[in-house]
Amino acid sequence: MFVCTNSIRLPRLKGLSVLLWFSLVLGVTPLWSKPIPIGFYELRPYNDTVEKLSKAAAWSRPDIAGVAIRVYWNAIQSHSESEYDWSYIDQVAALAKQSGKQFSINITGGLNAPSWVYAIGSDGAGSHKFTISGSGISGAMPAPWDSNFQRRWFTFLATLANRYDALPNLSYVIVTGQGSGGQATLCRSQADNAELAADGGLNAWVNAFVSITGLYIKAFNQTPLIVNIGNPVFPRGLGGFKTANDLCVSTYGVRYGIKNNGLSPSLPVSGWQATEIKALSGNHPVGFQMLSPAGNANDLVQSIEIGKEIGAELFEVYPTDLALVSNFSSL
Repeated sequence: MFVCTNSIRLPRLKGLSVLLWFSLVLGVTPLWSKPIPIGFYELRPYNDTVEKLSKAAAWSRPDIAGVAIRVYWNAIQSHSESEYDWSYIDQVAALAKQSGKQFSINITGGLNAPSWVYAIGSDGAGSHKFTISGSGISGAMPAPWDSNFQRRWFTFLATLANRYDALPNLSYVIVTGQGSGGQATLCRSQADNAELAADGGLNAWVNAFVSITGLYIKAFNQTPLIVNIGNPVFPRGLGGFKTANDLCVSTYGVRYGIKNNGLSPSLPVSGWQATEIKALSGNHPVGFQMLSPAGNANDLVQSIEIGKEIGAELFEVYPTDLALVSNFSSL
């Protein structure tokens, strides 16, 4: 168990220290066989279909590195802890291999966890619920700090990794489960803040963030891992993320990285997020996702220029963005 406060800033481990930590603590050997992901990825929608996927522009454009797919956990394991539907991801992997492209995986838990997670199953007790009550986004999710959830999440991650981790075309994996969606954002209202306080406060979330990242590290021996930056406390409380990020950088080393999902022509080039991405760039996987589809080519180019100025070489762009620029490699 990690015990943290917002003021903690641990020294960052390098090289052999990280390697020894993996071997001694997690019992895994980091193979370091995949490079830091770079390039432009076509961001596919959650409701993507195999038919639409097969027609993605990324497969035929030499300036696009590959596709970044997003899938809800309950779409893969909807019925029970023992049933999986890998058909969509299998098709992504097949198309990537056929086209000589890369792909990334974001399996989003949180509010999109399957309902069986809360029931008592063969592996023990059900997961404790955390209620999300934000405007436009509400429902229940497994409490990130709940040991029953983490056990079941790791079973899923281990199965996912066993199927795809060794594929050379799998470029990176997004770490979720600590937030209500694909980002690390948890609370979306003052009521959520109060519930978090009653469940152990920000320290409980920070500990869960570090533990869940460790589950990914243990499952995926070869593939770089990225967390989408988010605010655990409503409305814009980034302090807990900073603390958890420092711990993950120090503990997990170069396998861990971060991504800002708010790239736009008005994104600040200063502040903690920009400074941290710049600091990690070159050694850790870092990048940006467009906040929304660009309105025109100038906005898209300006956004990419801002991301590059900050220090990133990995960008997730929307399918409609591809029609605005004929050659992303020139940006």
